[in-house]
Amino acid sequence: MNKQVMNEEIEKQLNKFLSNYFEIDNTIYKPDILEEWFKKTNYPGIYYRLGLLYEYGLVKEKAYRQENYYFIEAAKMNYVPAMVHLGEIYLKYSNIEMHKAYEYLEKAANQFNDSKAKYLLGLYYLQYGLYEPSNISLEYGIKFLKEADKLGCEKAKECLNLLKNLSI
Repeated sequence: MNKQVMNEEIEKQLNKFLSNYFEIDNTIYKPDILEEWFKKTNYPGIYYRLGLLYEYGLVKEKAYRQENYYFIEAAKMNYVPAMVHLGEIYLKYSNIEMHKAYEYLEKAANQFNDSKAKYLLGLYYLQYGLYEPSNISLEYGIKFLKEADKLGCEKAKECLNLLKNLSI
């Protein structure tokens, strides 16, 4: 069984497991079960899901910033949804660490051709250009938005239409 087929099978099992693991009050009680599963499979999607469980407060023993640990670990293993999620977190919540948003999004966009990463990277350049206006920021922002649009990202298409209507 090749690695992609094996990861797809793990993904199916993981989704089935998670859908059956919620208690009545929507709290996950034992994230250590997912930790053990990760140790057996080494599949980064499990760490990504653990990050989401912590982020959304579905783990009873919620630890401060624990979700970022899991997202970062999954991103280190080139799990694209984790890279994009981290990039989005840094874009939204950290003016100080914008470079981290760029690093995660750039890797997901350029190495893995991810449409959402390209869209967010386009926004990053447009946002950066607001603080330090330059044609390069605007040009790169539009470039990434167009690439995301070609990959079917509706939000990129909407943003490009807005820029067109503003004559930018």
